Amino acid sequence: MYGLSKGDTALATMRNNELFGSEIVSKGGHSTLRVFVEQSDIRQNVRDEIIKLGADCNSVAGSSLLAIDIPPVADFDRIDKFLSSISNDDTIAYSEVKNALDGTSPYDFSAQCAEVNAISRARNKEIDLKGATISVANVRGKKSSSGIHGTSKPPCSVCNPLLNKFDMNLLERCNKNG
Repeated sequence: MYGLSKGDTALATMRNNELFGSEIVSKGGHSTLRVFVEQSDIRQNVRDEIIKLGADCNSVAGSSLLAIDIPPVADFDRIDKFLSSISNDDTIAYSEVKNALDGTSPYDFSAQCAEVNAISRARNKEIDLKGATISVANVRGKKSSSGIHGTSKPPCSVCNPLLNKFDMNLLERCNKNG
C-alpha cells in the first residue's frame, strides 16, 4: 500500500483469498522513502549513511531498492537532502521519480513495481522517455490466484501517473492464452 509507514494503522480487505491494504486509518509518525542504487558497494555506503542519520534501511538480496524507515525522532529534511545530493550519479535514483510519486493514490504494492524501477534507472541516466514504450504484466508466484504470470495488465495507480509525467506509451502485450 503506497503511503504506509511503520506504526501506521491500515484497513485491509480480502480479495481472491489474498489480503490487501485498502486505506490508511491513522499515521504513526514514521516516514518511508525508496531509493534505487545499482551498485552493491555504493548501496552499502548509502545504507550506512542513512543509519548514521538515525533511520533504518532495508533491502532484499539482489534488489537495487532500498526501503528507508525514518522515525519521528530523525531529521527527515537532513536525510532528504543527503539523498538528493547523491542522486545525480547515474547509478542512484531518488528525487525525480520520488517527486512524481508524491501525491499518487494508495496502491497495494507500495511503488515497488518493476516499471517504477525501470523509469528511475532511465531518468537517472538522463534518458528522455518522451515517446518511449513500456508494457505492464502480472508477475506472480505459483500459489497466487490474483493473475496469470506474464499476462498483460493496465498500469497501477502509481505507475500510470509516471507514464503520463514522462509522456510514455503503453504497449499491450499479447497473452499466451488469448
